Amino acid sequence: MIKTLRNDICKTVQRDRQEKLKTVAYIGYYLLFFIFYGGKYLLDAMGKEAVILEYILLLLAYVCLGIKILMTEYTQKEAACGLGLLVLAAVSFIFNKNEYLVTNVILLLSLKDIDLEEMFRQCFWVGLFSMLMTMLWSIETELGGGYRSSRGWLEADTIRMRYSFGFSTPNTCHMYLWRLEMLYIFGNYSKIRLPHIAVMMALNVVLYQFTVSRTGFLGTMLLVFYLGFIKIAEPLTEKRSYGIILAAVYIIFGALVCYLVFGKPNADLFWKLDGILSKRLSLAVERAEWIPPSFFGNHYVSDYNYIDCGWVSMLLQWGGLWFVLYNAAMIALILKGTRDKKPQLAMVVLISGIYGFGESSVMEKGVASISVLVIAELLYRRTGKQVDKIV
Repeated sequence: MIKTLRNDICKTVQRDRQEKLKTVAYIGYYLLFFIFYGGKYLLDAMGKEAVILEYILLLLAYVCLGIKILMTEYTQKEAACGLGLLVLAAVSFIFNKNEYLVTNVILLLSLKDIDLEEMFRQCFWVGLFSMLMTMLWSIETELGGGYRSSRGWLEADTIRMRYSFGFSTPNTCHMYLWRLEMLYIFGNYSKIRLPHIAVMMALNVVLYQFTVSRTGFLGTMLLVFYLGFIKIAEPLTEKRSYGIILAAVYIIFGALVCYLVFGKPNADLFWKLDGILSKRLSLAVERAEWIPPSFFGNHYVSDYNYIDCGWVSMLLQWGGLWFVLYNAAMIALILKGTRDKKPQLAMVVLISGIYGFGESSVMEKGVASISVLVIAELLYRRTGKQVDKIV
């Protein structure tokens, strides 16, 4: 009886400790989602004092995640894997100076004992608040060309205005709608019905009237259509063959992108596709000639050498090692989604990979990259919504 009582007390203490650590981690997540879902653009536009506040909030966020990591108990396997990723990210940073690799690993380590669905549900509202505040502020003040067009769009011999609403470009603004819808879908998948799908589609159409972002519109439409498909054909998504087919589609798509950029394909086919894709292929080929792929990646000024194609940008900047590790994780997530009856996992991977062809930050940038965050599903064993007992 005394032993049972002692075990109950130990479990209660451990549970309280985990809840406190969870609270600390959520403070960090809230701050990061606020900054990366619009707050950065808003604070940058408010002046030097606000920019200092941005750095303070970032520092506080990573301090919270650091406390969560240091106070969390990991299994030997988890600790070895996490330490290995952290060392590789630190070594890669020496070569490519890309801080997102290190922050991505920190985020993944902090997600131990965190239910991703719950985290996405809560952080969706923070991201929504951040995006709306940035858009409303830009409409009110026209910050940095925010509500005004960042550039014109020639359509039917007329200039069609494009609005970025405070974000760096109209494409970036539309991409954040896609990210918010992805967060909402992943966090509320079991509750989503036809009205939710209709609202998401309507928001996409309305925002397109202002951003005129074809990549954003098509990426979001693809997300919504795929959501409707897996809702209708849910039994199909639980079959092992379905996961294998999706993994094959992902591999073929990635191989095709790399072939078009590095394989010197038929010129006529290449230029036709390049025209359809607004010169994204020729830009990627040009950058790849200047910055050849390497094992640990390359350091270059991303604003000057910007590459729209996420697959090529990841390979050139992150390096071959992380390119292989990331895509291996994506394939494993597709198969895991089928095995665990979580089709939203495959949805995140597949849609991010396709949309990431046209927008590189979809696949790369910290808390804003949902495909990076869901890798936590591979690192930590889970049963339902609870993490397995720490051993």
